[in-house]
Amino acid sequence: MLHFALSLLAQATPAAPSAAAPIAAPEPKPLGTAAEQAVVGADVSPDQIMRLVETYGVPVVKAIVLLVVGYIVAGWIGKVIANTCRRAKLDETLVRFLGNFVRWIVLAAVVITCLSSFGVQVGSLVAILGTIGVAIGLALQGSLSHIASGVMLLIFRPFKVGDAVTAGGQTGIVDEVSLFSTILITPDNRKIIIPNGAIVGGVITNATAFEERAVDVNVGIDAGVPVDKARELLASVATQLPGRVASKNPGVALTAMGAANTFNVGVWCKTSDVDATREKLLIACNEAIGKAGFAPAAPVALIKNVS
Repeated sequence: MLHFALSLLAQATPAAPSAAAPIAAPEPKPLGTAAEQAVVGADVSPDQIMRLVETYGVPVVKAIVLLVVGYIVAGWIGKVIANTCRRAKLDETLVRFLGNFVRWIVLAAVVITCLSSFGVQVGSLVAILGTIGVAIGLALQGSLSHIASGVMLLIFRPFKVGDAVTAGGQTGIVDEVSLFSTILITPDNRKIIIPNGAIVGGVITNATAFEERAVDVNVGIDAGVPVDKARELLASVATQLPGRVASKNPGVALTAMGAANTFNVGVWCKTSDVDATREKLLIACNEAIGKAGFAPAAPVALIKNVS
């Protein structure tokens, strides 16, 4: 009976570990996500560090390098475009606009490429930007039409700064041509700002486009004077007029007959001397008519406005 009790006691008591059997070490707790591994710096293995560098470090370095190189290349391309436009003798305003426009296009392409290296869906981003661009274009279609008209004016150059023009229903000296508007200064020193869209969509008259212009005046001669004799007198006056273009013959034409016959006398002169030449021609014709005794009973001396 005692022997049976001792055997039961021995089975209930855990056996002591053998000296030869090794004690098993507790298994390490897994680190979990990359963010948790980054927090536990001392427990991160070299392999995990390399994976972090490959996952985040390399793309960041590539993006920085790409941005720097893209910025330099964009500036270089913008300068090349600007210099090419200057060699083509385009207006400086248009040169700067085109250079900056190309530069920003290149920079936008570089930024989109950098975002794609981080796994951003570039196609969706481009679609969103395109939609935003269309919305902005619809909202600013009036202003954009003026910009397009300004580009056309700067490319085709129907006039330049300093020209005397009639454009958009206004007449004056061109003071400035920008992408949005054109500024005219009137003879009485008023400043007129005309949207470029109104200029391109209408008739443009450039009074100073050429170096030479024709000016004419109307003068009256007594109807009793033979037409040929009157024409000869006026042609002599026009030929001897100081400041006219000698390479182009003056013109004399009978335009009306009555109590006094009306003759139109025209000469060519430099564009810058139009007003002065018209005045000299009118005075010379009337003085010659008076000295010859051809003046009509009711003098007629009308200046034809051709400005």
